[in-house]
Amino acid sequence: MKKLLQLVLLTFLLLASSSGFAAEDDDFAIEVDKLLYSDDLEEQKEQKPRNRIEQFKIKELSSLKFLAPFEDIAIIQKKYLSKTQRFEISPGLGVILNDAFFVNQILSAKVAYHINETYGIELNYANLSQSSKSVTEDLDDLGVTTSSIVTPKSFLGLDLKWTPFYGKMSFLDASIVPYETYFTLGGGSTTTNQTEKPLTIHAGLGQHFALSKALAIRWDTSFYWYNAKTSTSSAESLYTNIHFTIGASYFFPEAKYR
Repeated sequence: MKKLLQLVLLTFLLLASSSGFAAEDDDFAIEVDKLLYSDDLEEQKEQKPRNRIEQFKIKELSSLKFLAPFEDIAIIQKKYLSKTQRFEISPGLGVILNDAFFVNQILSAKVAYHINETYGIELNYANLSQSSKSVTEDLDDLGVTTSSIVTPKSFLGLDLKWTPFYGKMSFLDASIVPYETYFTLGGGSTTTNQTEKPLTIHAGLGQHFALSKALAIRWDTSFYWYNAKTSTSSAESLYTNIHFTIGASYFFPEAKYR
């Protein structure tokens, strides 16, 4: 019955529009849609919206906070050059960077024992030889004595070696070179051209570049601080020597890999 009434009303509207009594085309289309689809609109109103929260089960997702952290996932691979319970022998050559009067050649030898991958103890020895710079020769020609200038002859000390960083780098897109960065801190004594052997504080940093699991290239930059007095003065002065050395490191015995 309802459909029949709608059909009659629709016919009347069509006749009215053709005779000029209807509204504009847009209004007419709206009225037609209301009549044809009124039942569908009522059904949509009666439908209840779906509860998306229930669909995803929020209570179950909240239990994720009780999961164990991903402690067993390693982001960085194990070290290529393992050092735990291994000895390291490092000969090297270098220079003092901050001496204004002499060119200092360094012949160094270091022996370390690595307790684990992070910490080690290192015996540090450096033998130094000097040659005068042109400014020193000019002073000698003018009769100015330069023998009273404190110059180091050797150093012997013991350091704690700390290696917190390691990684890999690409060399000319041809190979991957594992490397590590370390720091050293310790003390010892410096033999100078003067009569005393002052106590010396030593700190440094350097890197290993692994060539194999037993051999690496090594460079160091080291700072040495000590108080010394000259033969012409009884007052002590603070001296700082900056050493730069480069050499090789040999590790033994054979590594025990995990």
